[in-house]
Order: sequence, then structure tokens, then C-alpha cells
Amino acid sequence: MQTLIKNIAIETQVKKPYYKLCVQGMTQQLIALLLRQCVSVQENKTDKNHLKLKNVIVPALSKIHTDYAKELSIDELSQLCMVSKSHFCRTFKKAMGVTPVQYINSYRIDIASAMIKNTDEPCGTIAGLCGFDDPSYFYRLFKLQKGVSPTSLRK
Repeated sequence: MQTLIKNIAIETQVKKPYYKLCVQGMTQQLIALLLRQCVSVQENKTDKNHLKLKNVIVPALSKIHTDYAKELSIDELSQLCMVSKSHFCRTFKKAMGVTPVQYINSYRIDIASAMIKNTDEPCGTIAGLCGFDDPSYFYRLFKLQKGVSPTSLRK
């Protein structure tokens, strides 16, 4: 999955012809891997509703993976899944183990990490490309998730 995320970041950065098609394909591949992982988790869990929960949030996961650089609201994601905001948040947390905001930030940090390793773009620019409006917040979150600062990762 990390390789796919890295390749999505590279395609998004380099923008060769038909890069959007490549990104869409890799995103769908990533979603399929996530669903497979849920199925294997489902086999080990006694909760029969886990897969149903996962299927409710698939549209939101797809949106997050394709539009991570844009502003994503919980209202928008819940409407996409055709459930209330509170039901969406509860279902997402139960299915994914983290809140929607935590998942979005984690995904964005993973994309940023791949971009930092594979491009010469400044970290502040990468933060913006990955959907972070505040570079300070990006740096704090990055260090918290990865254990090193973005600039240290590049070295």
C-alpha cells in the first residue's frame, strides 16, 4: 500500500500525459487492497456487521484518496455516503479504527512523505499540495506521525 501511495504522489507531482487516469487506477487498487484487508479482518472478527460498516464508507474513502489535496468536510463525506454526519463518524471510526479527520490527515502525511522522498519541492509547498493550509500544523502532525520532521526525512 505504501508503494501505491508513493506512486500516486509521484504521478500527481510529475503530471505526465494521462496521469489522472493512472492516479484513479492506483486509487481504486488501493481501495481494493483496503477492502481485502477488511475482509481478512472480518474473517477473524466475530462482528458480522464489520464488512457492512466498511461498505457504507467506501464512497468516502474513494473521495479521500482522489481529492486529498482539496478541502474535505465531514458533512460532504457523510452526504456522499448518504448517512447522517453522526452516523458516518461513528461508522467510520468503527470500520477504520480512527476518526475520519485522523484518517484524512494520516493519508495526507503518507502522500507528503512520498513526495518529500521523491521530489525536490520545498516542504511548505508539499504541505499545500497535500491539502494542509497551515505549514506549522503540517510540520507538527508530520513529526507526530513519522517521528521525524519533514526536512529530516529528506536528508
